Amino acid sequence: RMIESGSINGKCVVVDENDRFAMVAPLNFIAAHVIIWNTLYYRTFTYIVSYDVVKNPLKIGLFIMTNRITGTFLTPSHIRHMSVKLPGLKFCVIGSEPANNVYMDGLKIHNCYMMSESGFIVTHFELDREYDRTPVGKNLCGIDIKLITEDGREAAEGEEGEVVFKNDFVRGYLNLPDETEKHFKDGYYYTGDLAYRDENGELVICGKMNDMVKINGNRVEPGEIEEVAKKVLGLDFAACRIFQDARSTSVCLYYTDKALKMSDEAAREQMSHFLPYYMIPNFFVHIDEVPLKATGKMDRKALPKPETESGLNDYEAPSDEIEAKLCASFEKVLHIDKIGVNDDFYGLGGDSLAAMELLVDCKINGLNASDIFAGRTPKNIAKLWHEAYPDGESTPLAELNERMLRIPQPL
Repeated sequence: RMIESGSINGKCVVVDENDRFAMVAPLNFIAAHVIIWNTLYYRTFTYIVSYDVVKNPLKIGLFIMTNRITGTFLTPSHIRHMSVKLPGLKFCVIGSEPANNVYMDGLKIHNCYMMSESGFIVTHFELDREYDRTPVGKNLCGIDIKLITEDGREAAEGEEGEVVFKNDFVRGYLNLPDETEKHFKDGYYYTGDLAYRDENGELVICGKMNDMVKINGNRVEPGEIEEVAKKVLGLDFAACRIFQDARSTSVCLYYTDKALKMSDEAAREQMSHFLPYYMIPNFFVHIDEVPLKATGKMDRKALPKPETESGLNDYEAPSDEIEAKLCASFEKVLHIDKIGVNDDFYGLGGDSLAAMELLVDCKINGLNASDIFAGRTPKNIAKLWHEAYPDGESTPLAELNERMLRIPQPL
């Protein structure tokens, strides 16, 4: 049953021994384990894709074509950056984040709902067009899925409720009895995801029921960021709020101390020793008072959204072509006018998805997402590029495109 429900075969996609998968998902993602099981069970080939390639849309396209990949797992954001269907690629499984406005003619795209606590694909929906709110579909193997309202009853047709499903494979969290009691009840897993069923009975996810959010498919708990900030930065009070819209995600840290004991850049560097990059605050905001609810608890939703452009430094013009390209792309991707070479990409609201857009837009040969994260400003990113290519040379985009076209097409 685990193979059937977790498989992308059968009801999802027909898989055989001639298929070639590209392993794009990190090994701590359930999608990676589904691909591994398929590799072992159906005797397919799986190619491991490096981080450098995963974060560069052009390189991942070249990798898929060069290795004649027929199927892979990608996030919806990767699909949005693919301008055309790659020859040979038959299907793509997507997940980890909302798949709104995602579709590509000629490519079978399967939106799947799954999590580490399931161990398998829970629901599946094959896209037939773009959706403003894309369904995650119906269950694959007859498992019992319910929507439970706040008062504990099953949701009526069209009504929202928490997604819970029968789970025979995962029974709890190791050494976390309170979390196990909260989420695993009577053989059902309570996901914390809010959803409804549309007119066709397809499950549509609305969002998380509590403060926990997903950033590019990674679960983020604001409290974890707050604890690290207090420990590392020596703050008496710290609160975190995460802002998400169609363009970007911003992590904001609020404090009541008179001032940080270090610069914003130094604070991010210190926190990076304890948190992954996507949990590092984009903004550090001083507040005089903590907003409270009537109950006396902190009102997280009342924490003010920072003014993005307030993070701009005194303008300094670009000094070479690379800096100029970066400044122009910063402006386009972040929707901010007059970016200077000392302006911080992440401090202005950029995130890992925006970094991918930046790579596509600036067309600087050889530039990687890791360069953007390490450099952050046009000046420092350009410096990293010049150090990597002292002669100003790298593989031109035109040459990469030509190489892609020369690759023999699968029969």
